[in-house]
Amino acid sequence: IILGILLLLALAIIIAVKTELVTFKPSETTFTEKDRVENFLTSCLDSLGDEALELIGIQAGYVEVPTRIADNEDLHLKVSPVHLVPYWAYGVNTDIPELPVIKAQIDNHIKNNLRACLFDLEPFQKTYDIIEKSDIAVDTEIVDSKVIFNVRWDLEVRDKSGETISELNTHIAESQVKLKRVHETAKRIIEREMLDLKLEDLTQDLIALEHPHVPVAGLEISCRKKEWKADQAKTTLQDMIRVNLKELQVKGTEIIEYPKEFSYYENHYIWSLGEDFRMKNVNVVFNYENTYPFTFQVTPLNGNKMRSGNVGGQDMLKFLCIQNWKFTYDVSYPVLVRVQDETTGYNFNMALTVHLVRNMPNRQSEIVERVSIPTDYTTDRQFCQQNKIPMTVLTWELVDDGRVVRDPKPLGDVNVSFTCLKHSCNLGETVFDYADRGYEASGIYDLPYCV
Repeated sequence: IILGILLLLALAIIIAVKTELVTFKPSETTFTEKDRVENFLTSCLDSLGDEALELIGIQAGYVEVPTRIADNEDLHLKVSPVHLVPYWAYGVNTDIPELPVIKAQIDNHIKNNLRACLFDLEPFQKTYDIIEKSDIAVDTEIVDSKVIFNVRWDLEVRDKSGETISELNTHIAESQVKLKRVHETAKRIIEREMLDLKLEDLTQDLIALEHPHVPVAGLEISCRKKEWKADQAKTTLQDMIRVNLKELQVKGTEIIEYPKEFSYYENHYIWSLGEDFRMKNVNVVFNYENTYPFTFQVTPLNGNKMRSGNVGGQDMLKFLCIQNWKFTYDVSYPVLVRVQDETTGYNFNMALTVHLVRNMPNRQSEIVERVSIPTDYTTDRQFCQQNKIPMTVLTWELVDDGRVVRDPKPLGDVNVSFTCLKHSCNLGETVFDYADRGYEASGIYDLPYCV
């Protein structure tokens, strides 16, 4: 019985092997050669397409960064000695390469390099001769789920004996990178930032936390002056931005839920780009590093020192000293945004700048260097001479006959003074139709900074 079973198994194996044997006809052999040549071309197309997508991901939508951006440090963030990321938003300006522009760059990259790639393949050189019958025409399709590289290039391929092996016309390769999704996500972030000033708001929140090294405003009963170092305030704020900005997430992408005890992050660090925004298998990371450019200015400042102002300690307040302070910060820095396609691990970078002026989100005003302003003055005259802040003052009269309050009317020749704690300055009188302003009484005066 065992011997019979073995014989049956052997017979089955022989039949199976004979079934798998295939006899190739000459025409079928030619098809195999044609397929081999097509594979050479497809491998070049794949390689060039992937290379273009990689550069586009690193350089914010550019295969080659335009000279106007590369030569201007205000328009890009340098992330390595050889790579820079153009700003999609700087100040009130936006500069976003749209998908048709990106498509054209991919087309040009493939068109300019496909011929050299194919001809430089050593197996191809030794085995085949090629005759070009048309120019290279590339039409890349950026669809929701992938990128398709379509090439029309008429070729006649011959073996070394001169016999025509095949004629090739159309060539197609694909990448599973979701370029359209990550680009739309990056674009929506910029559009929403210009409306919400979200990154400015988060920076303002970090300043308002009143870190011991980043003071904002306060009052303390003490005769001992308080003092902080401006450079320490700068590095501390940089560290706070670097650590906290990484926690910002975009609602509608793949996010990590914050624990219940992190309610502050839950309320402030999940950013909605709109109720209609949904991007599956996409995540976003916001990044700032201390090595990035960082413009920082604080007022008032004495040299490198931030000092409190002293009230009291003399005259009737000789036994009571009060230290008070109020600092305003001007801050500008870049943020690198990485949008990732989780299905392929593809990263798309873009950058933007963040702007605060005098503690307030402000993308419109440039940061202007302000001179150091001392906060201790012996006389009113010394205090009033520091008048560097313009202010418009309007004066009105209100007629009340005891029964009805009538409309207020401009009132000129009103003497205006400005008082800051223990110091007082006379500013002058308001004037009707001041500077041809029409139906108002006003004046523009330069006021000293008041802590």
